[in-house]
This record gives sequence, C-alpha cells and structure tokens, in this order.
Amino acid sequence: MKRCHHKWKWIHSAATLRKKQMEDPDLGPVLQWMNQETPPSNQEIAAASPETRHYWIQHGILKVKDGVLYRQFLRENGTWQCWQFIVKRSLQKEVMELNHNCPFSGHLGQKKTREKTLRGFYWNGIRVDVNLWVLHCFFFFFFFFK
Repeated sequence: MKRCHHKWKWIHSAATLRKKQMEDPDLGPVLQWMNQETPPSNQEIAAASPETRHYWIQHGILKVKDGVLYRQFLRENGTWQCWQFIVKRSLQKEVMELNHNCPFSGHLGQKKTREKTLRGFYWNGIRVDVNLWVLHCFFFFFFFFK
C-alpha cells in the first residue's frame, strides 16, 4: 500500500483506536450508543456536546467495525465510496501530517490533500482544518525557504 493514511492505520491497532475513541468525550458516547440495543433517549442526545450530536445525527451512515467507529462516505455523484475512520481531536494533526507532509504525499495542494484525507478519515470540520493545514505549510515554506 502506497498511501500514507494506510500506513497510519498500521501504527495504531484496532484496540488502540477503539480505546482512543472511547476515551474521547465527544466520540465515546457515540460509540457506546452504536453498541447499545436501543437508541439513546432524546434527553441523552440533548445533554451531549454539539460535537457528539453532530456525529449522532449521522448514525445512519456510521458503522462499528472491530470495535472502531467508521463513517460511510459516498461522493455526491455516487462514483466513489469508502469507510472513513472517525478521528478524535488529539490525532487529527497526526493524520494531516501524514496526508500532506510525509514523503509519499508530496505536499499536495488543498484540494488533493483534502480528497486524500477524506479517503480514509473524517472529523467534524475536516475540510476547513485540512485547508488551513496546507495554507500554513505553504506560508512556512514560502517565507523560510525562499
């Protein structure tokens, strides 16, 4: 496998990823709710963080595989589909580094880095975060290596 995001999944086992998601205050409740027999009550959902509610609204396209929470991604034109690992906040920087900064990535622009990241990962605000990451990288390169 040549893509960096696949290598990232080799670094972290399914058990480690599950533990990290369960410990996350926003993803933990969603993972618990997905594993329950009955859905959470409206009161439980209302009491949850906005981030947790964002993920729960999408519960129809979420799946727990090997104890890890994924989101189904389908392009609007229906040409491409994949399962995206839902990344907790503390791992997002690592994912962006591997999808933009690693030697196999080639410091792609915003659109290509965003598309590459979306092939395997998801979090609330991913598009904005990736765009800012690439923009920051561009300015760093331009001003310090010119």
